[in-house]
Amino acid sequence: MSLAVLIELVSLIKINTLYYALYILYIPMFIAMTSYFIYTLLSYSNPVIDYVDSFLSTMILTAYSYYGHRLPISIPDYNSTVSIPYITLGTLVWAIVLTVADISLLRKLYLRQVEEQRMF
Repeated sequence: MSLAVLIELVSLIKINTLYYALYILYIPMFIAMTSYFIYTLLSYSNPVIDYVDSFLSTMILTAYSYYGHRLPISIPDYNSTVSIPYITLGTLVWAIVLTVADISLLRKLYLRQVEEQRMF
């Protein structure tokens, strides 16, 4: 959610036409889909990818709360599991950083004419 707000704010500040701003909002969805494919299809043993990728860590935390046991580092390599405190910490760091960036960019917004938005 915070990444979508950050991308929308950057697009509203830097891109003058609203036409491209609508397409930019799909970037978080593509990142999330790529993260899930990496988790399910690639066999990797280093859990840093799980800790750094906020979409993947959110999925792992959701599955952990549903199933009640820790998930493997990657689906093909199911021998070792991820650390839940590190996953939670990584998700919180991403949320805090993106929220601070969103708040700082909210101050740079300016109003646009209503007619410009009606065109698209």
